Amino acid sequence: MAPRRIAQIRGRSSALGRVAGVEGSTTSQEHASGSGEKRSYVRRAEAHDRLITATIELLRATPFAQVTTRAIAEHAGLNLSTIQTTFGSQLDLYAAVVDRLVDEVAETLQDNPGPEGFIRVFTHPSRVLRNRLVAWLLGEGVDPATFTLSTESRYFQTAFARQVGEGVDPQVAQAFTAIVGFAMAGYTVFGETVDLAPEEIAATMAVISKLRDLLPDVTLESMAPSAQPGPASPGGTSDPTPSEGSTGTG
Repeated sequence: MAPRRIAQIRGRSSALGRVAGVEGSTTSQEHASGSGEKRSYVRRAEAHDRLITATIELLRATPFAQVTTRAIAEHAGLNLSTIQTTFGSQLDLYAAVVDRLVDEVAETLQDNPGPEGFIRVFTHPSRVLRNRLVAWLLGEGVDPATFTLSTESRYFQTAFARQVGEGVDPQVAQAFTAIVGFAMAGYTVFGETVDLAPEEIAATMAVISKLRDLLPDVTLESMAPSAQPGPASPGGTSDPTPSEGSTGTG
């Protein structure tokens, strides 16, 4: 990794630590648990999994700003220094947490085809946590690129492949997947600030689901401006735009 990139990551981690109350350094005393006992050695893969799981559990139950590296290590039953040796920083740990949450949503989508899978994904607890955590971190000044959801991700590819398999144009499938992603992000972050009854929310999801059913008949070419009728003439008929090279005088 380039020195400049490393410096940027360290800078973001330090800023996050100041806001969230994260310990900025690791002393010899911090290698031990809060009870004063040394934690037993665990393999890196196990430590990786335990730290991610512990972080998710704390984020679900505790205000984000109160989830410190010390709390995560204690909850995972590991030494505080394990976070640094396994991930490098709390920010890098959060990036791994986000990846885990996205994979859980993708797995639900794979296991539940049709409208049922769409509804479950829309309200999936892991999606809600992922979107709210990322929104909070962006508000703290973290680089958005840290949490970019690539079109190559398991979730995006699963949603995309399902639509293409149902006869949807690939370009339309990619665009619709992105649109639904934006809608889900907005709902999970700001949904509680809008006074909508449960039946209204259900109606909204039903409309989106219906639009999805219509996608096999949609192509980007059919929505291009050139494919749309021109403004109506005084006689009530369409007035198409003259073609290139035409004077339009007839």
